[in-house]
Amino acid sequence: MTTSDVVRQSVFLAPDVLANPYPLYAALRAEQGDGPNSGRTTRRLFSYADIAAVLRDDRFSVAQILPTLNRACLVGYTGQIRAEAAAALSIRQDMLLYTDPPQHTRLRKLVRPFFSASAIEALRPRIEQIVNTQIDAIRPSDQFDLIVDLAGPLPALVIAEIIGFPAADRDRLVAWSSAFSGFFGIGQADPTKLEAAVSSYFDFSDYVASSVKARQDDPRSDLLTALLAAESRGELSPRELIATCMTLLIAGSETTTGLIGNGMLALLLHPGQLDLLRQDPTLIDHAVEELARYDSPVQLAAFVPTEPIAIGKHTFRQGALVECWIGAANRDPAQFDEPDRLYLRRTPNRHLAFGTGTHFCLGSALGRLEAKIAFNGLVREFPQLHLTGAPISWRPSVVFRSPASLPLAIKEK
Repeated sequence: MTTSDVVRQSVFLAPDVLANPYPLYAALRAEQGDGPNSGRTTRRLFSYADIAAVLRDDRFSVAQILPTLNRACLVGYTGQIRAEAAAALSIRQDMLLYTDPPQHTRLRKLVRPFFSASAIEALRPRIEQIVNTQIDAIRPSDQFDLIVDLAGPLPALVIAEIIGFPAADRDRLVAWSSAFSGFFGIGQADPTKLEAAVSSYFDFSDYVASSVKARQDDPRSDLLTALLAAESRGELSPRELIATCMTLLIAGSETTTGLIGNGMLALLLHPGQLDLLRQDPTLIDHAVEELARYDSPVQLAAFVPTEPIAIGKHTFRQGALVECWIGAANRDPAQFDEPDRLYLRRTPNRHLAFGTGTHFCLGSALGRLEAKIAFNGLVREFPQLHLTGAPISWRPSVVFRSPASLPLAIKEK
């Protein structure tokens, strides 16, 4: 396959590529080689050095990719459904994921205290309680689905509590998040996902409005109360409040679900490394970094140059769409020795799974802690844990990588 063949995102959604995109990344990286790569309207980067340079360069805008993304998602739609979909997609203009400084800086500053090192460490007992509760619910069974029974509920519960949403609302919050991110995460129009995404946006907006009204009468020490206070001071618009809650819900649940799901699958497919972690639980910090590198929960980030920019062998036109394939960067042999090998003791391990630069993942410490506690609990409590042999389905997304389900057995074969 040549780069010219990869003209649509659908190539990256092929079942065999969803199951294992890394051979395709390697082929495309090798094809770029050392030759010039300039001028084109859409540019795809697969090397660590190129992608790290783009992520650290504020001349690349995330806000300016939205017109292109929205056009791709709305192709073929007309009338009322197009208008409703455009309204739903427009919320991204105020989401942390799609804003540039100074708006991004202002929004990030408002939520940063809830993701500081001390704030995250204070959550440890609650995260351990959730993991233990989910494991206790799994224990009587011979089999369970890691995504449904642990990797999905855990981050959703935690981020909901940080924001101030009741735990009882977890299922519908997850459904809204999955519907919205599942639509724009495929990078192209999909009639089967459009209606769910539009409905999820309006339902979530109504839900946040109702929650805000409740907080006005009953302020608490949660993020929602802090955002409401910022709105009253003129530091946040009502639309930005909704967008910030949606950003945190999506980023706080989707990525950690992928980190736990991808990571546990990698360990089970590499029993020697799983045994290493089982024998030495203190290895967990290194393990999480390597699992994040090996099969990154976020595979793609896109930017637009705000001026002509030269990086390495590339010359980027102003206004071009630049796709940074983070999953490929984390398997680049120019950066990592034996990049396709899972090695829990790997050091140094300067992967890009949580990004870098202005858009470095705000919740990276939280995701890491949730993954550490989840992996330790699973490894400790289920010494015979293994794959059932059932087919593993993958989420159809070019942005978020995660099994849609991961059936596991907890008793000896």
